[in-house]
Amino acid sequence: MSTSSDSVNVPNQSVKTCKKNVNILSVVVPNGRNDLNELSLPKFSNSAKQVITNFLMELDEYVALRKTSNELKLPLCFRAIEDPFAKEWLQSMIL
Repeated sequence: MSTSSDSVNVPNQSVKTCKKNVNILSVVVPNGRNDLNELSLPKFSNSAKQVITNFLMELDEYVALRKTSNELKLPLCFRAIEDPFAKEWLQSMIL
């Protein structure tokens, strides 16, 4: 491709960038709905390396997008937290 001033042969950087940032979750299925089955549960696995507030926001978005019932929110939270210290803290707060 030429890098001359004509717009026909100049490579478009935004197209390359856009293609790199597209993921499977942003694709709309033919019936017009997002396929939420591909949405994965956020995990909190290392309290030394992860920020709890970011994890909680991701978890909140997850349950909102999945339209999770109130009865299932707590079990999902237990499943999402893998860090032993965080899991122990959560259990002490619930019980």
